[in-house]
Amino acid sequence: MPNLNPFAALRSYSEKDRRWRRYKVDLSVRMKAWRGGAFQTVEGHGSDVCEGGLALAVPTDLQVGESVTLEVRLPYSEHPLMLSGAVRNVKAGTYGIEFVGLGEQQRQAIIRLCESLQKTQ
Repeated sequence: MPNLNPFAALRSYSEKDRRWRRYKVDLSVRMKAWRGGAFQTVEGHGSDVCEGGLALAVPTDLQVGESVTLEVRLPYSEHPLMLSGAVRNVKAGTYGIEFVGLGEQQRQAIIRLCESLQKTQ
């Protein structure tokens, strides 16, 4: 039977097929998702990051395609970084979040984070 999930092909890519290199990290993340007419807020952790998104572990169920808002604590910043994202895949309780609609300051903050992680990995 064919896989009818439009995002199934994304899961078959290998690391060399990715647009951006991923970096291991442990980031504190506060995630907000719209549920039943109100925002649900949960605490979680980002386990790896790239310029296009991050892997997010949160104690709630998310659906592929769902929009989320992320408040990320970066190691070199006093203020959290606010990001919008979309759930692109789910694997073993971890969600692949693609950043969407980033402004230039947000994009530069993610690039700086990746550059600093590249030096340590």
